[in-house]
Amino acid sequence: MKGAGAISERLGRIQALTSRLNSTKGDCADNATPNAQLAANTAGLTGLASTLAAETDLTKAKSEYQSVFGNYRIYVLQLPKTEIVTNCGTNIARAAKLKARSLNSRPESTLTQRRTLTYPPQGLLSRPLQHNSRSSRPPDSLPTRQP
Repeated sequence: MKGAGAISERLGRIQALTSRLNSTKGDCADNATPNAQLAANTAGLTGLASTLAAETDLTKAKSEYQSVFGNYRIYVLQLPKTEIVTNCGTNIARAAKLKARSLNSRPESTLTQRRTLTYPPQGLLSRPLQHNSRSSRPPDSLPTRQP
């Protein structure tokens, strides 16, 4: 009974992870690897469930029950991999949406218009120089040395 519950719990989690991977909008070029691993785990767990249900020897049943936790580590291995791939795909999809939005929101004239810069900027050299008001000496004078 324990084995069947552990297996069905893992199979349900695998189904949720698979649907989450398949609904990822962006492709991180690694979506196929977790999908293949989840499919292999599904096949292995399904076979183990039927083997465990038909097992009559208690020691063999115990070892098969323990293999559920050792060989099919869904929560330790597959869940983080799936999270990484789905987050990557989500970020790629968001970046593409933001890029499309920023290109579409600008008028065409601003995309093709070039600005000409002049140096120095107008009015910069026409202003008089100001010195620090805290200092009593004018800006062009050097400090005098006292003996």
